[in-house]
Amino acid sequence: MRMKLAGWYSATAFQIGNVILIVLVLNFVCGLFLLGRRLLVTALPIQDKYGSELFADAYPGMPRSDREQLLTETWSRPYLFEAFTQFKERPFRGRYVNVDDAGFRLSNERQPWPPVATVRNIFVFGGSTTFGYGIADNETIPAHLQEIFRTRYGQNIEVYNFGRGFYYSSQERALFE
Repeated sequence: MRMKLAGWYSATAFQIGNVILIVLVLNFVCGLFLLGRRLLVTALPIQDKYGSELFADAYPGMPRSDREQLLTETWSRPYLFEAFTQFKERPFRGRYVNVDDAGFRLSNERQPWPPVATVRNIFVFGGSTTFGYGIADNETIPAHLQEIFRTRYGQNIEVYNFGRGFYYSSQERALFE
């Protein structure tokens, strides 16, 4: 009986040891694969997908280095988790793209946060078009609205760009509320 139990124990330990070894080897192989994949991914996946010629045509007169910096700032910023809406734009400071810690994209200049009560404040919500993917801060729709309103009405108006990539109406409403 004792021999039988020792044999069973040895066989079970051998099997469990083999399973652990196989799992470790698979994890190591997967880690190497993911590391290699990360090294092969370029900073401009959007340009790789559509070709640099297309972007040269889309940004006429813009030097290649400036265009690549704009595209990198636009497309290489990872999102942050946010409860209920699932994600939000990460605070960022760049040459072309600037996102405030409060979650809005800057326009022509830095808007005060929290908003000043003596100024007319307009919040614009939307998806990637509102955010202005692929364009500089001062070229977004909310930036143009701010300039038009200030020119037309001659008063201090702040337009806040709360656009976020991939957002749809339910997420925009939750952000507003």
